[in-house]
Amino acid sequence: MKKYEKIVDEAQFQKLKNEAMEASRHVLSGIEALKAEGIATDEKTIKMLTATPEALEKFIRESANSQIGKGFVPPEEKSRIFQVYSELLGRINSKVQTLRECLATVPIIFNGDNVEIDYKSLEKIALEKATQLVDVEGIAEYYSKVQAIEKAMNELREYEIEKRLPDFQNSGLSYSDNQFFYTSKLLDFLRYDSSFDNFKKIAKRSFLKK
Repeated sequence: MKKYEKIVDEAQFQKLKNEAMEASRHVLSGIEALKAEGIATDEKTIKMLTATPEALEKFIRESANSQIGKGFVPPEEKSRIFQVYSELLGRINSKVQTLRECLATVPIIFNGDNVEIDYKSLEKIALEKATQLVDVEGIAEYYSKVQAIEKAMNELREYEIEKRLPDFQNSGLSYSDNQFFYTSKLLDFLRYDSSFDNFKKIAKRSFLKK
C-alpha cells in the first residue's frame, strides 16, 4: 500500500481563507441590511429568504399583499404600499443575493436573531481544501532517478576535465557539416539524435590524431 503524506499548500490556504473572510463580511452585511428594515434574521427566516434567487422578491410581494389585506383599500393606498415595498426590495436585494451566494461556503451559527460566523470551521474548511495527499515513496523513487542523472553528469564533467575535453553540457561540442559549423550541447544531442553515429560526427574534432 502506498504511503501518502499530507502537505498543506500554504499559498492556497491563505487565498481560500482570505476569500472566506471576505465572504463572511458579505454575510454579515446582508444580515445587517435585513435587520435595518425590520426583517427577522432567525434561522428559519434566513433559510427561507435565501432558498432561491427569487425567494426575497416573493417574500416582499406576499408581505405587500398581506399589508393590503382582502378588504377594501383605495387604489392610491395600494399604489403607495407597493411603492414602499418595491423600494425596500431595491435597497436590500443585491446584499441578500450576495448573502445567499456566500452562505454556500461560509459556516454560520444562529443564536435567535443574531448570526455569528463560525470562524473555526471556516479555517478548517480552507485548510482541508488546501491539503494534498502526496505519494512520498513515488517522489523518492523519482528523485533517485534524478540523482542518478546528476551523478552521471558529474562523472561526465570530471571525465571531460581529466581528458581536456569541452564541456558538452554547458559549452557544447563544435563540429562542421557540409561546410557549415555547428555547436551541439548535451541536451540537444539527447533530444534530437543520441545515436553513436551522430555523436561520432559531433565529437570527432576533439579526437583528431595529432
